[in-house]
Amino acid sequence: MKYFFAVWISAVFFVCGAIESRAELITNGNFENGLDGWVSYGVTVDGGEAVLSDTDDWYSYLSQEVFLDPGAFTLEFDFLNLISPEEPDNAFPDVVFVSLFYSSEEYLLDLYAPSLFSDGYYNGHVTDSTVKIDWTHYSVTFKGFDIPVVLDFALYGKNYIPGDSEFRVDNIAINSAPVPEPSTLMLMGAGIVGLAGASRKKMRKALKRHNG
Repeated sequence: MKYFFAVWISAVFFVCGAIESRAELITNGNFENGLDGWVSYGVTVDGGEAVLSDTDDWYSYLSQEVFLDPGAFTLEFDFLNLISPEEPDNAFPDVVFVSLFYSSEEYLLDLYAPSLFSDGYYNGHVTDSTVKIDWTHYSVTFKGFDIPVVLDFALYGKNYIPGDSEFRVDNIAINSAPVPEPSTLMLMGAGIVGLAGASRKKMRKALKRHNG
């Protein structure tokens, strides 16, 4: 019985720890509170979406510093890429960069850089967004090293045509490595039930021996 109780307690702590490991590390990643928690320039919030554009200046950026323990983490966000394809003579196309770097500005990972020349999916995975029509969902797994990292979105209007490009982003999240799948938790639960049944059988046998 003591063994069963110890296993049950361990399982409870495992599940609770797994759930806790999904605690959100990005502040205001859905922009419900405007740009609170973010450092930005030239960025507006429209309908709960952050909008980078070249309307007020030829560049705009949105960034946030995140403190991470050592381990694996997943970054994900939804975006709508409205970068202009216009490329006048003696100019470059507009471009967006999404990057992770250490707060010391040392390079960590370039994630995404769409432009006229490339789809720009340097790292990670893209799928259709499940929450926004015509949007794209991006995700990537990376390692934390017990030092702050900065998540940075930047739009550069390299064609110098004001107001012709936008990059909308929403649902930005950084979480620790994925928790066990529900099937794994179900198997663990089934194991606990099996242990409980085995314990009851042992108790019944012990009682029979005791009662002679």
